[in-house]
Amino acid sequence: MSKSASTLPKPKKRKKRAVITRSEAVRRLGAMLKAIHADLDMVLATEAALETANATVKATPGVKRPGAHTYNVVVQSLSFNLAMSLARLFDEGAKRFKPNQRDLASIPLIVRLLRQKRCQDALGREAREWIPHMPRLADQQEAACRKAAADAIAAYDAVRRDPKGRRGIRRLHDMRNKVLAHSFMEEVLIAMPTYNELFRLADAAQEVVSGALFAIDGQNADLSNIEEIYRDHGEEFWEHALRAPVAKP
Repeated sequence: MSKSASTLPKPKKRKKRAVITRSEAVRRLGAMLKAIHADLDMVLATEAALETANATVKATPGVKRPGAHTYNVVVQSLSFNLAMSLARLFDEGAKRFKPNQRDLASIPLIVRLLRQKRCQDALGREAREWIPHMPRLADQQEAACRKAAADAIAAYDAVRRDPKGRRGIRRLHDMRNKVLAHSFMEEVLIAMPTYNELFRLADAAQEVVSGALFAIDGQNADLSNIEEIYRDHGEEFWEHALRAPVAKP
């Protein structure tokens, strides 16, 4: 006896693809870039403050300084802030949502769009109009735009291939989950990436954003110069902050 129609399993409905138009994809590139650039600026400033703090103290080993506990708290806070800023930058979003449905601005999502030929073609066409009064440069501008997009993608792929980069990203994810779960700060700090991993991710983020800024917005921003300015400020600050009389053991 054949099964009745009512007992037969119903065919599963195929999930609709979350497709967005080319114009929406390009709009998202611009919107994400602004948020990502702001996060990167915080990363560069925090990284410089942290590096110069450590360098200033290491320059005089064996010297006891007043208020050392507060210094350690400040450095620990800088490390945590750097890690959280990088966690936002490298956040892939909740896997239960399709990439086009994830409401966040991050490097993985902006690189995903930059990989798409339709986005590269649209950005290339826009680049041809960057200097409208010099049409003879249109080909060069488009080529430079496409190269910048390729450089951004390559920088992200490189950090994903690098064991230190992959480990750092995984630890960022674990650390952020502990923060959201309201774990004790001690557990969060244990889960946090090492300095080397944080600095590797910061360098990668700088390379990706530098390429994206030029490809999407035509901004030839010298992020390494901005980082150097932050480092100069950090060195000046710590030299004055740690200039109090010290007592050798």
